[in-house]
Amino acid sequence: STTTTVFTTTTVRPVTTTTVPTTTTTAAKATVKTKGASSAGYWLASAHGDVYRFGGAVYHGSLAGKGSPVDDIVAIAPAPRGGGYWIVARNGNVYGFGSARSHGSLASQGTDVDDIVGIAPGPGGGGYFLVGQNGNVYNFGTAKFHGSVLNKNVDNIVAIAATPDGRGYWVVSSKGAVSPFGDAKKLGSLAGRAHGLDIVGIAVTPDGRGYWLVGKNGAVYRFGDAANHGSLAVKGPREIVGIAATGDGGGYWLVSANGGVSHYGDAAFAGSLTTKHSTVVGLAAV
Repeated sequence: STTTTVFTTTTVRPVTTTTVPTTTTTAAKATVKTKGASSAGYWLASAHGDVYRFGGAVYHGSLAGKGSPVDDIVAIAPAPRGGGYWIVARNGNVYGFGSARSHGSLASQGTDVDDIVGIAPGPGGGGYFLVGQNGNVYNFGTAKFHGSVLNKNVDNIVAIAATPDGRGYWVVSSKGAVSPFGDAKKLGSLAGRAHGLDIVGIAVTPDGRGYWLVGKNGAVYRFGDAANHGSLAVKGPREIVGIAATGDGGGYWLVSANGGVSHYGDAAFAGSLTTKHSTVVGLAAV
């Protein structure tokens, strides 16, 4: 059976800020793709609210065929233990499936936004964080507000990732600036690097002591204890839109806007959408 929930309540905290990190580490730009060996599976989400399952990821539902067409879904986040997932629209409307329950939404409470770009789960899946392109962070349920980069001269935010315990998060800009909040560690960023970076996503290691950033061209940059498993940093047009790590941090998947999936380290290839012509906006791993 399929469960769909459209959320109505909202919780917004003040938009206090913390400092933006400026230290950097070495980029991981190897182009060797290694064989997949483990991990259960993944979901891909499209701008129209479709969700596609691969490998051991269970399908919990989508917005397809619900009679309310959308074209502004921007991100997907998993509930604990693969029991469900949330997808979020640019206006802050959040849709939950499976065990991903209602913790609030921006869209139906008069909070007029049109720039949400990411969602990340809070502690135990009992809440989540949303982030806007302007750097504002919104928290719901058990997800506590720890700060934002609003009005801190960090523009074009593209993603948010929570720490493993959900008591902190990193906010990422298209230029590779990474801002930690709560118990998220300052592990480095690409701030101040050469122009031309176009970062689109972040994935965190299981212990929260490292992360990978991925660019639109498929280049992967590692920080902290995140290992280099390879990347798509080659000449030619790319349109990578997201990254997700395996449960043990031994690999990751990259996904492009046309649904093509690349796998590295122990991330097993379980399928892609290259023949479905759907506009993919992100992926989440079990």
